[in-house]
Amino acid sequence: MRKHILGICLSSFFTVSAWATPFSGFYGGADVGLSQANFKKSQTVELILLAGTTPVTDVSFLADKNLADTSFLGNIDLGFSHVFYDFLYLGLEASYDFQNLTVKNDPLTKELESEFHIDYVTGANLRDEFALTFNPGIVLNKKTLFYGKVGPAWGRFSVHGDAHYYQNIGAEADAYSAFKHNDFYRCGLRLGLGIEQYVAERMTLKLELVNTEYYTIHSPNPMTAPVGTVPPDVGFGGELSNSNKIKANNTSVLFGFNYYFT
Repeated sequence: MRKHILGICLSSFFTVSAWATPFSGFYGGADVGLSQANFKKSQTVELILLAGTTPVTDVSFLADKNLADTSFLGNIDLGFSHVFYDFLYLGLEASYDFQNLTVKNDPLTKELESEFHIDYVTGANLRDEFALTFNPGIVLNKKTLFYGKVGPAWGRFSVHGDAHYYQNIGAEADAYSAFKHNDFYRCGLRLGLGIEQYVAERMTLKLELVNTEYYTIHSPNPMTAPVGTVPPDVGFGGELSNSNKIKANNTSVLFGFNYYFT
């Protein structure tokens, strides 16, 4: 008998909570907005020249630069949420963002001697992002929800670096290039704030500010290129090496809607 009464009470609690606020149940949503990515990049270029087997030039230098880009952003999300005691909101949400954020610095030149110099450039691209967030919040007046977001995110990055070594002999120039390109996913931490407003049965509008900080991106296995002999009778040779390290931060402002299925 007691178990029966307890079951009725629990059933009544969840039923009342679900009907008392529109922010409970399974939902799907879509958003549009603007996204800005900030990239702090470090490119390491190393040049080793040999006369026979004897090193005659060994140069290694680091180039740091901050780059940024802005892009339109689209987002779709699926989640489940529940409101306890008519004001305490807890939700779990999976979201997918699609955008195209690309940065590339202007070519920089390092002059070694009057006859030798290196040009180098680094670029990065952030396209897709996937996040899984825990969303705690507070419901006011049963129609307005304030919430936060915290959880892991994965971004699809493309990073490339290009280094060119030039040997100028009279009017001629011989160039050697070390190009590195990597495509991969990098994990980061997503934090956000949002407000959601009930507008119609099962339908809400929302506004979000989201920031994702990605862990440092290392370009694995530096690209190397052999440096040939110019002129042949001098017997010069060597190696040009190029590697990259990038820190990325992405901030987005989104406006959209949620539809509650239950």
